[in-house]
Amino acid sequence: MRLKNGTDLVFEKEITLIEALLGFEFAFKHLDDRVIVVKSPPGHVVAPDDVMIIEGEGMPIYRSPFQHGDLYIKLSVRMPKPEELKNPKVQQALRSVLPPAPPLPPEAAGAEVHVAKKYDSDTARVRQRENAEKQADGIRESEGDRDEDHGPQCRSM
Repeated sequence: MRLKNGTDLVFEKEITLIEALLGFEFAFKHLDDRVIVVKSPPGHVVAPDDVMIIEGEGMPIYRSPFQHGDLYIKLSVRMPKPEELKNPKVQQALRSVLPPAPPLPPEAAGAEVHVAKKYDSDTARVRQRENAEKQADGIRESEGDRDEDHGPQCRSM
């Protein structure tokens, strides 16, 4: 994808979690048919949606054919699938090499525990619609209760 300035390019690349943590190296064919090898800097840990830059590998600059824009590489990290982590030996190996999760604060002792579910925008829209209908039904019921509590309402003409 070319950026608005016309000389910079954006390349989107998905890498694995192991590549994000320990380094990556990949090759791709540039627009001019050259093969470019991209390697992460030593010791760099990639966060999701990090952007790396390769200076001078974008499009040629108008009237300056030996100068080029830059190539931005937008990295996304593909997390392991749940079935890849079900093995207790894999879980133990990860726990032994990765930093531990932060502990709960003391005030969390005895607190109610909720298991979070993955957010799904389609399901959320259905739930919002259902909640809106329940709220509307509740308003109608409370209005009906008011009518019953106060007897018939008189209207003036």
